[in-house]
Amino acid sequence: MTIYKRNTSLFFVLFTILSANETDPYQLPVFNISRTLGSITIDGHLDDVGWQSTNVINNFLEVMPGENIPPIVRTEAFVTYDSKNFYVAIKCYDDPKNIRAQISKRDRIYNDDYAGFYIDTYGDANRAVEFQVNALGIQGDSQTVGSNEDQSFDMIFTSAGIITEEGYQVEVAVPFSSLRFPDKEEQTWRFSVFRSLPRNDFKRKMASFRMDRNNPCNLCQFGYLKGVSGIKSSRSIELLPSMVGTQSGELDSNNVFQENDFNSDLALGIKIPIGQTTTIEVAINPDFSQIEADVTQFDVNNNFALSYPERRPFFNEGSDLFSAGGHEWQPNIKPVYTRSINDPSLAIKILGRVGKTDYGMISALDEESGIVVPFENGSEIVAPGKSLVNVLRLKHSLDNSSYIGGVITDRRYLTGSGTNGSGTNIGADGVYYFNQNMFINWQAFASMTQEPNDTSLSTEINGSKFGADSLTSDFDGEEYIGHQMFLRLTRSTRNSRFNCFVAEKTPTFRVDTGYLKQNHERNLGGNYTFIRYPKTDLVEKYTFTLATGRVWNYDMEIKEQWFYTSLGGEFKGRIDGDINYFILNENFLDSLYTGLQHLEYDLDKNFGEKFSIGTRGSNNKTIIRYLDTPEIGRSKSYSVWLRLKPTANININPSLNYNDAQKLDNDNYYYKGQRIRIRFTYQFSKYLSLRLVGQYFYQEDFVYGDVYKSFDLHSLLSYQPNPFTIFYIGSSHDFDEGPNSYDSFDMFYNSRQIFLKFQYLIQT
Repeated sequence: MTIYKRNTSLFFVLFTILSANETDPYQLPVFNISRTLGSITIDGHLDDVGWQSTNVINNFLEVMPGENIPPIVRTEAFVTYDSKNFYVAIKCYDDPKNIRAQISKRDRIYNDDYAGFYIDTYGDANRAVEFQVNALGIQGDSQTVGSNEDQSFDMIFTSAGIITEEGYQVEVAVPFSSLRFPDKEEQTWRFSVFRSLPRNDFKRKMASFRMDRNNPCNLCQFGYLKGVSGIKSSRSIELLPSMVGTQSGELDSNNVFQENDFNSDLALGIKIPIGQTTTIEVAINPDFSQIEADVTQFDVNNNFALSYPERRPFFNEGSDLFSAGGHEWQPNIKPVYTRSINDPSLAIKILGRVGKTDYGMISALDEESGIVVPFENGSEIVAPGKSLVNVLRLKHSLDNSSYIGGVITDRRYLTGSGTNGSGTNIGADGVYYFNQNMFINWQAFASMTQEPNDTSLSTEINGSKFGADSLTSDFDGEEYIGHQMFLRLTRSTRNSRFNCFVAEKTPTFRVDTGYLKQNHERNLGGNYTFIRYPKTDLVEKYTFTLATGRVWNYDMEIKEQWFYTSLGGEFKGRIDGDINYFILNENFLDSLYTGLQHLEYDLDKNFGEKFSIGTRGSNNKTIIRYLDTPEIGRSKSYSVWLRLKPTANININPSLNYNDAQKLDNDNYYYKGQRIRIRFTYQFSKYLSLRLVGQYFYQEDFVYGDVYKSFDLHSLLSYQPNPFTIFYIGSSHDFDEGPNSYDSFDMFYNSRQIFLKFQYLIQT
């Protein structure tokens, strides 16, 4: 324990050294607005009577790549409101021939010219919603929580955009029923207007505030919006009925393709406002067939359970609240991983706020649970069947992006006779800014686990032991407790970023509602990044990072020692790239492997609105972990992706991914695989689109003789006038490898599904 304690003491010495205060040199702007004196029609034209008496915001600065310099183009914004809506109009001056604007689906505008604004209705710099509109009126929206942006966030608002002889202009109306704000007579919001100007040299951003690069909290630098008074949320009850029809077929055990009957299901979503700041949302038999299939991932030589992004609308709303500080790239945990609620027949969610405290609850009856079971050297996904999931979350906002929160999660496994096993977690997390440059984020959880008494669930992981009491990995009804903690100190300034962290997870720590890929470890590490903004016409920004760390198991046996360096930059011509180098020693399954190396690169080039290309890859000296007796080999991987837009309506996204591993002393392979994927979209109009996705996947294990091949084809015709009203007709076709198909593309038709879905948002 001596080493661990000594290093922990060093952590707090560094905290003391780095806690010098920095002051904000800029005075935040104040935008005073008044209620409109006339009606406003959202059509892109700014000649309505309602705009005539509004004040103009015209003090825009270029904040990227320039640093608070006069912009190369002029921008004006107008802001007002009435009893029902908050209105913003933005007039963007430019040569019309230079404007980039494409017809696309919602949230696909980020290579276009677009303008928008942020609103932080509670003014505590913890959360802001962002509204974006391109020059043709196509919408985008997101939410920013701290320094993290969530583009899966959706809101209902009205927008329009037109190109004029002087540039383009957009209009936005945000219903107060779509916003949460304090229940008081006069509102004070944080507010900022911005404009994105993508060109072949740089992607420029203009904003209505000075952005101090010495302050890592952008939300803290927004101006204040005053003058909004006498408004109420007036939120309505929302009903979201849907009907889904499916017809499927699959190959049976006799290799005969069987056609199934047409099936139809009804589903209902209900959202009920309680007061001005609370909503209850119920989903009965929800269907998520509109969600694009997950991209297949390579899993040879990966001893950790794979993680996938959440795309389902029911779980995306409020995801910022339930995240509880979890980030996969840090040695902390994700206590709520909603993808573990795999197939809910009934789900209830409550979101609300009292004063500065947000609260949320999720309760779901999951018909097909999927939980991540972590161990010292890996993890597996186990499917124990039906379970009842409950999550309770509280988050109290402090000033300037600081907060303190608590969370309780519980999963009860259900059989025909009742409860059979459970997993419960209780924990707290938080972020605290000591000044504008220095903050800590922390996390601490305790877990209480009773395994299901069904050893058939653990056939892939049974046989090993863990914990001081020699518990078995079999699901045999054992009970145990565990804990986890994480603490990170960060100091971020204009030209540097330093952080160091300490963490631990006991061998008996589990989180059955979350994502934890490994336990039985203690971590200590840190990094320092140099950041420079050279005043040249070629380089916008470059960074250089040095990092090091050490990992012990919970018994203080060294598991990993690593050193990392990285060089990255953003260059003229819309070129972004970085190169990273790892060197590490690792103890895996009681064997020490030294001199392991990882070399990685990432390079992206944007050639304009019609064409972008990117590539990333790695060349490694690494452990071949999946062998009965692991050994050191060399592996490589690379990927190439393209974004092609030959017309305003067509978007083509092909990609190629390849990986392999070979022996050190010869050219024999352990494994290799490739994934070829193409995504084609034709946008008939703002709301109507056709999507085709084709994917070929191949993975071969030369050690054990396993081959997996598949080809998937998915089609979807969609009409979507708003994020929640949808009409879909789609199909999926799956082909798998046939007999003796090692050296060919021979595959047989394995399954097919045709479906249609109609979902309509009703607001009372």
